[in-house]
Amino acid sequence: GEGSVANRKRPGELVRVHIWNAMTGEGVAKLPAIHVGAASQMSFSPDGQRLVTVGEDENHTVIVWRTDSGTWADASVQATAMGGQNKILFALFEKPNLVVTGGVNHATFWNLCGRTLTPTRGIFGRKAKIQPLLCGTALTDRVVTGTVTGHLYVWSKAEVVKSVKAHERSVNAIASCRVGIVTGSKDGVVKLWDPKLSPVRTFDMTEVIPTPHRPPVRSVEWDDTRGVVLVGTQGSEIYEITVENQSVVLVTRGHSMDELHGLATHPSQPHLFVTSGDDQTVRLWDASKREMVRDTHIGCMARAVTFSPDGETLGVGLGGSVGRGRQKKDGVLMVLHGESLDLLHETRDSKEWIADAKYSPDGATLAIASYDNKIYLYDVHRNYELRAKCEGHNSFVQHLDFSEDSEYIRSNCGGFDLLFHKNEDGAVVNSPSMLKDVKWASTTCCLCWEAQGMWPEVTDETMYNACDSNGSLLAAVDSRGNLCLYNFPAISKGALSLHKRAHVAQVTNVRFNADGSYLFTAGGPDRTLCQWRVSRRAAPAPRPEATATNPAAGTADAAVPIESQVESKLSISDN
Repeated sequence: GEGSVANRKRPGELVRVHIWNAMTGEGVAKLPAIHVGAASQMSFSPDGQRLVTVGEDENHTVIVWRTDSGTWADASVQATAMGGQNKILFALFEKPNLVVTGGVNHATFWNLCGRTLTPTRGIFGRKAKIQPLLCGTALTDRVVTGTVTGHLYVWSKAEVVKSVKAHERSVNAIASCRVGIVTGSKDGVVKLWDPKLSPVRTFDMTEVIPTPHRPPVRSVEWDDTRGVVLVGTQGSEIYEITVENQSVVLVTRGHSMDELHGLATHPSQPHLFVTSGDDQTVRLWDASKREMVRDTHIGCMARAVTFSPDGETLGVGLGGSVGRGRQKKDGVLMVLHGESLDLLHETRDSKEWIADAKYSPDGATLAIASYDNKIYLYDVHRNYELRAKCEGHNSFVQHLDFSEDSEYIRSNCGGFDLLFHKNEDGAVVNSPSMLKDVKWASTTCCLCWEAQGMWPEVTDETMYNACDSNGSLLAAVDSRGNLCLYNFPAISKGALSLHKRAHVAQVTNVRFNADGSYLFTAGGPDRTLCQWRVSRRAAPAPRPEATATNPAAGTADAAVPIESQVESKLSISDN
C-alpha cells in the first residue's frame, strides 16, 4: 500500500494499493485510489477472491475488495466501513464472509454480507486484559492474536476464550498453517505451536549464525509442506529455519534503521561497492553475487563513505540527523581497511555530521564535507593529520569533487552555491573562470557545469540529491524516487532523460561501478539498494555525406541532438 513504507505517510493524499505477482515481481493491478494518507494493513481471503485493506486516515477506513475473474484486473470495492479512532495494527479473513481487525486496545469482527460490513466489538472478558493487539491469524474456527505482554488470546464468537503466556516480551508476528501456528517476539524468540496451542519447538534468533544485528522478530511464516519457517528480524535479516534439524540459512540482509545515504564503488573492481547507513554499519557488497561480503559496526550512523584510489582503504564520515538530536560521534572521520573493514585510524575535528567524503586522485588527501559549513583536508601520508580547511561556504556542505590533478576542489552547499578551493591550503578560488579548462575526477556535485542540463528551465519542486558520471552518461537521483539518466555532459537546459523508478521515496545516492556497466542507487527512507545494468543499444546508422542532389545530408540541421539520443543509446534493467 502506498504511504505505508518507511514512514512515508501522505497526509490528505489519496493512495493506491498495488497487487503483485509474488513469483515474477511484476505488477498485477493498481486498485483505485480511495484510502487517504496510507494503506497500511491488508490481507487476502483464503480463496484469493477478496482483499481487505485498512487506511491510515482518522477513522481507519476498512475496505473489502473483490475480483470475479481471480486476476484482479476487474477489482472493485465490495464494502467499506469506518474502523474507528483507535489505530488498527492487523486485518485478516477468518472466513470468506468474516473479517477481523485489531489494534490498540480493541478487536472488531466484521460480518460481510453483500455490500455491507457489520461490526461486532470483541469482548476481552475475565480471561484477558485490555491491551494493544499487535498481530493476528485465523486458526480453523478461531482467531489468535498476539499482545504487548507476550500473551496469545484465542477468540471465538468475538470473545476471548483462552489466554496463553507465550513470550516474555511482546508478540510482534504470528502466522498459521495446517499443523499449527508460529509466533515471533520482541525478545528474538520464535515458537511453533500445535492447534491446541501447546508448544512444539523454540528457536532463539540471538543464537543463530550469523547473528542478526537486531534480533527482535518482525515477521514469521511457516511452510509445513517443506518443513521450514521464515523469520524476518528488526535488523532486516531474513532467515530460513528447517524445523526438523533446526538448521539455519540466511536468505538476505540489509540496512535496518532510519535512512541509507553512504554509497561508493570500488575504483578498479566493478563488482564491489560499499554502503554506510544510519544503522551504524558499513557493509561491503558483491554485485556479481548480489550479496553482502562483510560488515562492521562503527557505533554511530554514517552517511559518507569513499574508497581510496587504490581501493585499499575506506574513508567514513560519521553522523546524521533524523530528528532525534545530535549523535555522540558527529563529525568523526574513520579510516577502515578496504577489504577486512578493520579500523585503521580515527580522528575528529568537526562537531557536525559529515555529508560527503572523497580521496584525491593522487591518494594524498582525504576531504570530508561537514554540516558546519567547512571542508576538512587530511594528509594521508602523515597519518591523516589535518592539513587545511575550506571555509568559503555559508551553509552546510553536501558534495565535493577533486580535479584530476588533485589541485582543486569544487563543492556544493545547502545555499545552492558552487565554490572552488585549492587543495594545498583550502583557500577560496575567487576567479572560477581560471578553472574553466580543469578536468574533474568525478561529477558528484549536482550544481556544476556538466550537470546544469538536468535542472528544469522553470523552477519546480525537483530536488536532486546526488549525481554521478561514467564519462558518457550522467545519472541523477531526486527526492521523488526517480533515477534520471542524461548524455554527459548535460549542458543544455531541459535536456531529455531516461527516467526509472524503484524507490518508494527520495533516493539519496547514486554511483556507477568501475567500468560503467552497472550503477547503484540507495533509497533514503526505504533503505533499499538497487542494482541497475546499463546496456548500450546500437547507434543509428550514420547519415550520407552531403552531395549536390542532397545538400542537407551531413549538415548540423540534419544531425540528431545529443539529448534525443538517450532513449536510443541506453536501456536500464534492474538486475
